[in-house]
Amino acid sequence: MSICFALPGYRRLYRSLRIYTPFTDVAARGLTYILNTANIDTCREQYPDRQYREMDWLAFMRTLSRNVRPYRTAVQLYKSLEYLLCHISTDAITEDQRDAVTLTERILGDIAARFCREYGCEIDGRESVYALCPSSLNPHPWKEPTSPLLS
Repeated sequence: MSICFALPGYRRLYRSLRIYTPFTDVAARGLTYILNTANIDTCREQYPDRQYREMDWLAFMRTLSRNVRPYRTAVQLYKSLEYLLCHISTDAITEDQRDAVTLTERILGDIAARFCREYGCEIDGRESVYALCPSSLNPHPWKEPTSPLLS
């Protein structure tokens, strides 16, 4: 069962990609848009009787322009990307969307490697706040850890 994610989560995802990865603004916007369409296409396949509002490129870019707070840590970005990928079916998406999924998997590897270099432990290990991070694209501020490691 897949979840179709709401736009506020994609705004935070985009802002966080800009902060915690070397993505340019255009690249972060493009990846966020394609992941959004992949998620919608997955939901359409799994729930064909439901209605989905898919935005065109320009409308989606306008929504990303709204000022929102990024995730507080790269660990939350990592967990949110993992969660999003769990709700995208490669059977339901296009080749461009599959390429975006592959790129996202590489981003996850890069974030994990950087975390290991900086903190000397695994991003999803006991020392990190991974287990405390909500599985969400738009976690509530009071549920989101403020530091990458447990005290």
